[in-house]
Amino acid sequence: MKRLLPYLTTAALLLASAPAWAAEEEEAAQKFLGLPVEIWKLVNLLLILGLLVYLLGKPFNTHFRKRREELDDAIDRAGAERDKALSLASEMTARLASLEKEIAEIRARGAAEGENEKRAQIDAATRDAEMLRRNAADEIERRLAAAKKDLARAAADLAADRARDVIAGAITDEDRRRLLDESVQNVAVEATRNVSRA
Repeated sequence: MKRLLPYLTTAALLLASAPAWAAEEEEAAQKFLGLPVEIWKLVNLLLILGLLVYLLGKPFNTHFRKRREELDDAIDRAGAERDKALSLASEMTARLASLEKEIAEIRARGAAEGENEKRAQIDAATRDAEMLRRNAADEIERRLAAAKKDLARAAADLAADRARDVIAGAITDEDRRRLLDESVQNVAVEATRNVSRA
């Protein structure tokens, strides 16, 4: 087909120039070397076209072949890039799905850990409240015992003061002497016992 292209082009040019020849035939036919001028024009045209095909055919062929190879390479590269893009898209889709699954797992784990932490804090608060209640009860018991002791001491002091006042009003000087003598005798008896034991 490529080899026929110059011939087809020549034939198309000849057919296109046919009306021009018909107009010239009406004029007086001129001859050159015994041949009509139109034949010389045709030969001239064929020579120029042949020369153009000869000189430009190879560069045009090379250019178009190179261009076709570039287009084929571009198509191949585009196909490879399309395949790569499809592969990348499927990989990204898989990654996105795994990320969504991971996010769901993290949320579930966070909720479970939150519940565990909540339970642990409630248990710790319950233990702290129980300890505070026990400490408060112990403190109340200590203060109550101290208050009772202070009250008993105050009552004893009051009773002693009252008894002293009653006794002081009821004891005479002679009773005092007799009590002193009895105390001295009791001390002497005790001292004698201790000496005899030793």
